[in-house]
Amino acid sequence: ANPTLSAISAAKANVKIARIEGGMRSFDWRMPEEKNRVMVDHISDYLYVYTHRYKEHVLLEGIPEHKIFVVGNPIVDIVNLYRHRAANESRILEDLGVTKNQYILVTIHRQENVDDPETLKGILKALGLAANQLQMPVYFPMSYRTQRRIEEFGLKLSEKIIRSEPIGFIDFLKAEQDAALIISDSGTVQEEASILQVPCVIARRSTERPETIEVGGCILAGTQPDHIVAAAETLLKR
Repeated sequence: ANPTLSAISAAKANVKIARIEGGMRSFDWRMPEEKNRVMVDHISDYLYVYTHRYKEHVLLEGIPEHKIFVVGNPIVDIVNLYRHRAANESRILEDLGVTKNQYILVTIHRQENVDDPETLKGILKALGLAANQLQMPVYFPMSYRTQRRIEEFGLKLSEKIIRSEPIGFIDFLKAEQDAALIISDSGTVQEEASILQVPCVIARRSTERPETIEVGGCILAGTQPDHIVAAAETLLKR
């Protein structure tokens, strides 16, 4: 929300706006982020889009082609720049007592997931089921918003879920690249999982990054517990 407000203020002051992540669309109007994406794209002077599909999205919305630049995804550069440092420097696996390729990494933070008690309850149930059926512990570095909602709703976590405070990028990158599976509602984590070639279950009803599904690295599973577990089992067999 803050970048959106900043962009609107800049546009009203006739300050040039360069938009990173231009053209992403989930076509899911429930998401606050989707509304923000459309607004900022249309008031920006320069749109840096990741893929030619994203360019097509904004062209079809009437944005002039001279404003649009296909630049690729900078997350690829960031992951490749830091992945070896993370592998060599991070001690996160030792601190947690988990083994490489023998745990599930989880991030859940999106508003439509954590602010609805039934949806959040179902996702937490799915994590416990996945841990049992796949016989692996779940590591869940939990956002503060998710922590608050779990407490407010009186929800319980499976004893097989290792919970921690949010962690830094180097530790998180290490946890990503050594996981057997990732379950997440983060778009960036989807991208990082595909770059690192770690299978990822998308615990959402829609995604603005369909390329992660097309390459076979991710499955869009929704938020029903049985669907999440089935997607996890399918990915681990690929």
